[in-house]
Amino acid sequence: MSEDTPIEKPQSPGVSPRIVLLLVVLASFATAVLVLATCYFFAAENEGLTKQEGIFSPKARELPYEGHENFPSPYTSPPNVILLDYANRLSRDTAVTEVTTFGFQWKSSSDEHSSYLKWQAEGVSEFVSLPVFKALQEENVRLQGQVELLQKINQEK
Repeated sequence: MSEDTPIEKPQSPGVSPRIVLLLVVLASFATAVLVLATCYFFAAENEGLTKQEGIFSPKARELPYEGHENFPSPYTSPPNVILLDYANRLSRDTAVTEVTTFGFQWKSSSDEHSSYLKWQAEGVSEFVSLPVFKALQEENVRLQGQVELLQKINQEK
């Protein structure tokens, strides 16, 4: 051989970085599908909903009968609030005028209502979090890091 002829390196039998990248993307997609399917099929019907209730007396206030009640624990968004009388029927004379994440305003249209009313609120509590979605987010961050690493390796070659 002459000195001017370059020596060719034998190609090593390896896996293409494109194949590895494709496998990582497919694995992340399959993981996401499995996690979401598990959430869909095995989640409780009312998971994440918090129900709170309390009692207040409209007649304890002066005319006009209106007031504000606070929830023991705040909600993430304004919950559904209903007012019930002593027989657990919906109140006809007192209505909820405004609902916030911390409480609600009410107003009574009549002087002839029961001495107390019961309120019930149901919504998503501020302190409820679904660990399945947190795990899915962490897995996506981990896989994104692997994809970026493979892209850097591919660019260096």
